[in-house]
Amino acid sequence: MTDNTIDQPNTDLNSIGIALRNKREELSYTLEHVSEITRINLTSLRNIEEGNLDNLSGLVFVKGFIRNYAKLLGVDSNWMMEVLNNVYSPNTQSDNSPNEDINKKENRSGGVFLAFGAILIIVCIVGFLYWNSQQNIQIAGNNEPIESVEDSGNEKDSEINREKTTENIAQITKKISDQTEVQDVLETPINVINHALNLVLVSKSNDWIRLAIDDKPAMDVKLSKGEKYEWPADENYYLIMSTGDSAIIYLKGEEIEIEDSVRESLFEMKLNKFSLTQMNN
Repeated sequence: MTDNTIDQPNTDLNSIGIALRNKREELSYTLEHVSEITRINLTSLRNIEEGNLDNLSGLVFVKGFIRNYAKLLGVDSNWMMEVLNNVYSPNTQSDNSPNEDINKKENRSGGVFLAFGAILIIVCIVGFLYWNSQQNIQIAGNNEPIESVEDSGNEKDSEINREKTTENIAQITKKISDQTEVQDVLETPINVINHALNLVLVSKSNDWIRLAIDDKPAMDVKLSKGEKYEWPADENYYLIMSTGDSAIIYLKGEEIEIEDSVRESLFEMKLNKFSLTQMNN
């Protein structure tokens, strides 16, 4: 009985290609034969065997292709997945870990927003203090000195001055009240737009997926085992996982059944509002 366990140093990508090529030659398989069975094109197979995995279109495809290739040859691919994780995970490169870039962009955007908010608050406070000081100056300029009744004996003039002061204070109070109402309007939460679709993935392993939402450019997302991920959409999703068993898929709260035949293979599916109806009928 042939021992299909291949001991290779888990240090670089070349070890994967060497192991697969040696086993393929041992079984007398040609690349054309492998391509026909696995449906992996010849260029991708050559890149895998030569360790040029950067030439492939994303880590999701790399993992799926290698799993399928190793499965055909009867080779254990678990150590190969560890090599890929060791090589790609610590190195946050834009092509292989775009979700890190997204987080950085979100952090930068959040910092800019907080800085802008702080500046806006400071400007409002300074503006209010300046406005208030101008109002005080205006009051001081408009009010005539109030002579005591005892000195002038003119109670009527004293009463007029008191009325002017009261009127100015009422005007200031009204302006402050109006500003408070405007601030209340600005702080009113914006209504959240409800989306027609909602995709939820519950990761079953540490893996990568590729996801396109509403026909926008696809993004590669790193999943952590046991975590839940959620994406809203209006029209559709195009989902690619390295295997059909990488995560549990829920569309609009209903689980998408994965056929046993694709649980160990590269998984691709387009999901839209008709997907559940089509699968149930």
